[in-house]
Amino acid sequence: MGTTTLLATDLQRTVLRSGHTLYRRYTPYGGFRPDDGAWLGFSDAHLDHASGCYLLGNGHRAFSPALMRFGSPDRLSPFARGGLNAYAYCLGDPINHRDPTGQEAADYLFPILSILSNLAGAFTSGLRLRSMWRTRHMHQATGSYPASRGGVMTYGTVESHTSPPSSVDWALTGISGVSAVAGITLGISRTVEPGEDWQTWALATLTVISLGTSVKEVWALAQARSWERYPITPVRIEPNWAGSASPRSSAPRLSLEPANAIRQS
Repeated sequence: MGTTTLLATDLQRTVLRSGHTLYRRYTPYGGFRPDDGAWLGFSDAHLDHASGCYLLGNGHRAFSPALMRFGSPDRLSPFARGGLNAYAYCLGDPINHRDPTGQEAADYLFPILSILSNLAGAFTSGLRLRSMWRTRHMHQATGSYPASRGGVMTYGTVESHTSPPSSVDWALTGISGVSAVAGITLGISRTVEPGEDWQTWALATLTVISLGTSVKEVWALAQARSWERYPITPVRIEPNWAGSASPRSSAPRLSLEPANAIRQS
């Protein structure tokens, strides 16, 4: 009867703890002291306890963490993706690369950073879409001068003219959101199943599009500052009783001079 084991792993999917075993300590190339835990070890690779080698690519090539090299040459070397050294593991940098197939080193940091960047882009697109949606409904209700929506009548005030979002704004936000979601999906797929060149190029393209449009959206959100949307200018009212028989027979005169310009007597 099969059993289920819960594994504690890191970003490279290296098994740190399994079942009742203590935490494992690895060398930079994946060597560790054998225990009674899972046979999966460094970078989610199967460790053959008899030979002490990782069988990468479902047994395609055997990698020795003690020798820090493969036991057989790479068929993609030296002029293809295998690199110049046919026996090297992860281009000599196993900390920032992984090689689950035994054929080429894959950079696992790039998909993770792309996923985080596209998540930030999707969040920015959501904020921008919410802002444009509210602005559109505001214009449909009150027009280009929305200060009266609160039901307050103002005199002698200066109100900023606001413009509804254009079709270019909607298209830009849509492209940003779609590219961000596609980048997140492709980044997860690239992390789970590395080794496809088209995924790397497509992920890089989607990430650049998402970041570029997100910068434009952040700039647009920064320009729509709520504290400057209704810059009401304070004014003073000066009564003018000259030429009237009674103070009540004349209306006060409204001065549009800002209040901060009143001279102190």
